[in-house]
Amino acid sequence: MSKPQKIVGISDKEFIYYITRAKNPESAPILLCFHGWNGANGAQTRGEKDYGDTNWNTVFFLDYWGFNRMGCWFLGEGANYFFLSLIDLMIEELRTKHNLKGEIYTYGSSMGGYGAAFHGIRLKVPSIVLDIPQTCLLGNTYGRYHSGKLQDVFSNDIVEYVNSLAGVDDCESTYIHKSFFDISTLLESAVDEYKPMIFIKQSRFDCSDGGNGNTYIADQTQRFVNTLIRRASPFQLVVENRNAHITTWWLDDAVRLIGNGICTVQGEGDIKL
Repeated sequence: MSKPQKIVGISDKEFIYYITRAKNPESAPILLCFHGWNGANGAQTRGEKDYGDTNWNTVFFLDYWGFNRMGCWFLGEGANYFFLSLIDLMIEELRTKHNLKGEIYTYGSSMGGYGAAFHGIRLKVPSIVLDIPQTCLLGNTYGRYHSGKLQDVFSNDIVEYVNSLAGVDDCESTYIHKSFFDISTLLESAVDEYKPMIFIKQSRFDCSDGGNGNTYIADQTQRFVNTLIRRASPFQLVVENRNAHITTWWLDDAVRLIGNGICTVQGEGDIKL
């Protein structure tokens, strides 16, 4: 693994990332790895930063903003979505400073699943691997239960407004922040030809949203899968019959899944944020 790489972005925000290089790094594919909530403070336990597949460049970076510096869902703070520019600056460095020219893919779990989906779609990557992901942060059971944390990401007014609605679908798609808190809305803003291959794994019962175990899969998985079906997008969904919110797809699994089910982007799907 390389030494920590630092980027100073807007408002002097310092962004740290790590690279594990492939044996032929210039042409090898690149996996951007998004950690779970509090992962920047040592919650990752299987050594993601040190993971390396000889055929892949893996890039692991830290989100230490948001509530108690435990994560801002790779978006930003106070509806200032500065993480987008930090990711873009990192990719520019990967291409120029580190001379990594391969295709980019994304992987993440839980909060990291949201980041992998959001930035993967925004960057128009060919394949995305999501483990127990959030895909909609407000206007549902999850958004109301975690409103205190999410107020740091968006704002009190945004969180209170969207959470006051009967559901996120009652929020107009033209609402300026909706593409930031709802992956389905973001994906729907792409042209029809953009159809990334998306791998999703979820527990059948999951109480991490403060619900009865049934709401997480309905709000976070089923709703997003319905969007993929509506768009005729390829996906693989694995549901394990258990009650838990724990990571079971790791970086080696992501590499295997992408390698076995690789799908080429069919169009350029411009996303404007």
